Amino acid sequence: MSRFYGTVQGQAKTQASRRGSGTTGISGHIRGWDIGIKIVSQPLVNDKKDYDCFSIYVTGGSNGGKQTHKIATVYLPIDGSEERTVWARINRDGQKEISYTLPN
Repeated sequence: MSRFYGTVQGQAKTQASRRGSGTTGISGHIRGWDIGIKIVSQPLVNDKKDYDCFSIYVTGGSNGGKQTHKIATVYLPIDGSEERTVWARINRDGQKEISYTLPN
């Protein structure tokens, strides 16, 4: 079983999928003409806890825009504890951290 798994659906009749390991992670980039979104996943170990971590970027899109801005990081501990709180760091005017507890 892969630690990270991604799918994409478009014009093709079938859905494409990719796997990422705990060392490689996985990333995806979906673009419109002038704007896009890129998500990069990787494992994170912090304070001896293991997290699934996703960094979210806004990109310039298919029109050749080169600027990429990190807008958020979302992470969830996967250490087997009962903690089901997703944490997000929003990168706008400094750092803001929010949390959301997942329903069981």
